[in-house]
Amino acid sequence: PLTGLLGGLVSSTSVTLTFARLSRVSRGQAAPLATGAVAASTVLFVRVAVAVAVLNVALLPTLARYLAAPFLAGLIALALAWRSMDGPQSAPSALKNPLQFRAAIEMAALFQVVLYGVHFARSWLGEGGVLAGGFLLGLTDVDALTLAMTRSVATGTSLDLACRAILTGVIANALLKAGIAVVIGERRFAWQTAASLVAMAATGALILAA
Repeated sequence: PLTGLLGGLVSSTSVTLTFARLSRVSRGQAAPLATGAVAASTVLFVRVAVAVAVLNVALLPTLARYLAAPFLAGLIALALAWRSMDGPQSAPSALKNPLQFRAAIEMAALFQVVLYGVHFARSWLGEGGVLAGGFLLGLTDVDALTLAMTRSVATGTSLDLACRAILTGVIANALLKAGIAVVIGERRFAWQTAASLVAMAATGALILAA
């Protein structure tokens, strides 16, 4: 679980994929691995909030209103997962070094592409286009989405729309990780991780619809 928590500071998707594979090999560690995956996805909310506070603090109050409920759902899911563990166990980590130069270049390139995408989506499709773009990008990279939306406020995107797009991306990312858990993970890992992630996504969707 601690490895998952720390790994979530880098990539919760990578943690979920890695732990899902490990659960197939070490079936007796399915519960702690699931707890680690849930921890990684819960700390994602903190990572996004910190990034927004650094990049454009004006978004933070609005974003906090959108992220508070799904973050709380994540904390509850994490507490339940933690209690489900049979005893102290450990699992190896196969996470890659997040400070690799190639990864930094890819992130910068993707960021520029997303900025252009957000601009054209807003111009052609309005609010719906920005939210759709947020959902699609959230499937691959929540960090790039966060960077793009904080930057796009300077070019005309409203604070509320930018925050809704970030939440939309977080929801998409949670659903993707739930799918990874179900398809790749061992049975207990799959249902425990997927149920937690779907609960976070559903809570976020309710906030968007409100």
